[in-house]
Amino acid sequence: MSMRKSSLIARLGALASAACVLISLNAASAQDDFAERLEALDGFLTTLEDLAMFNGAVLIDVGGEIVFERSYGFADYENEIPFTAETRFRIASVSKGMTEAALAVLSERGALSADSFLSEFVPDFPRADEITLEMLANHTSGVPHTNEQPWGDGLSVISLDEIIARLADLPLDFEPGTQSSYSNGGYALLARVIEIATGLSYGEAMEALVFAPLEMDDTGHIADSRAVIARLARGYEPGPVPGSRRHSRPYAVEMRPGGGSLYSSVHDMRDFMSAIYRDDFIAREHRDAFMPVGETMSGGGGRSPGFFHAYSYDHQRDILIVSFANNYSADFRWGNVLMSYLSDEPPLRTPPALAERFSDEALENFPGEYAYANEGYSQSMRIVRIGDGLALQDDESDFSAALLPLADGGFLNTMYSDRCVVDETEPGRFDCAPMSGGSWETDLVRRASAQAEN
Repeated sequence: MSMRKSSLIARLGALASAACVLISLNAASAQDDFAERLEALDGFLTTLEDLAMFNGAVLIDVGGEIVFERSYGFADYENEIPFTAETRFRIASVSKGMTEAALAVLSERGALSADSFLSEFVPDFPRADEITLEMLANHTSGVPHTNEQPWGDGLSVISLDEIIARLADLPLDFEPGTQSSYSNGGYALLARVIEIATGLSYGEAMEALVFAPLEMDDTGHIADSRAVIARLARGYEPGPVPGSRRHSRPYAVEMRPGGGSLYSSVHDMRDFMSAIYRDDFIAREHRDAFMPVGETMSGGGGRSPGFFHAYSYDHQRDILIVSFANNYSADFRWGNVLMSYLSDEPPLRTPPALAERFSDEALENFPGEYAYANEGYSQSMRIVRIGDGLALQDDESDFSAALLPLADGGFLNTMYSDRCVVDETEPGRFDCAPMSGGSWETDLVRRASAQAEN
């Protein structure tokens, strides 16, 4: 089934009841308003596609009916291969939710529980008798984050045995259960727990416990990132010239077993979410023990070089959204942005107003070395001039993404969807905030200024 840009109006005739779930107006009025909202969303996504800030597929399901299914850009730009419903994406940390589902299934079968200690499955791991499976799943175990290790940057290929051995040589980041810190290391251990509990490899166990029962034919584990996988989208990121794309750096997803090594399609993800949130695939007590489920909204996302994903489920209105993108450009509120088009909250319909070009003053003064003002963000980066444009280069993350000139004299960071303006009170500082709204500090400070303050 092709994910083409088909007419929204044609779909809506059979979906008046779904529209009424969204907006409490009369049927005809609700249907018209719903169509306008989806058309606005399509326009927004098309604009981001033109800016090289989005390419991928978006699916919206209301009450079990698909009301919006669009793709933007290509699964493979070199060969202009379009997306289809069977296009597969590396789903990064979306994998964690599927690993949690497998653990919940095993809990329901009596093979383990959230309160089980790691020592029951990996007895030789240091302090395993103090770490529960629940701690590993909710990032409170103290097991270090593999991404932060010199060997964990995704450039090396290390077996699960070796990953666990190297984690065992590291001290815990904190006492088990006392703090929370994101850890792919914890999910590597959960992958091993699943193997021990089933007698199967992690990939085989995921197929048996989750993918086969839910008929998720386009979902699986990537044991070798260099293997050819049919219909797998290629990954991109914004390029240094506005509107351009380039390939993201090589990334061995097998370094993220349990936490980032799976691939899937938007339709398989829809089926997975429906089974978890709507149906009785897993008894609620076992599901809730391993999977975070909100009272009104549930969801998550994932990001790895070349890909950025978000999924959301509105429990009260029975709205399910899946967004899979083969583009590293990230808006960390992306699930909320998409959901806002189906709510009474006024959504952001277009990016900030762009200028035709950067001013001569900006081209002269903006370039330099910068650091994030955020506590805990250590990486430095450079703003560089490319022709009559500017780009942000980050050597640590290995990207060079165009900055787009804004009418107010600032710029839009295509890699992180940040809108940045000159801070008039502090030379060399940009006040940055997410393009989609929200309020957390992402300010950039010229490196020399940051060093002088220290």
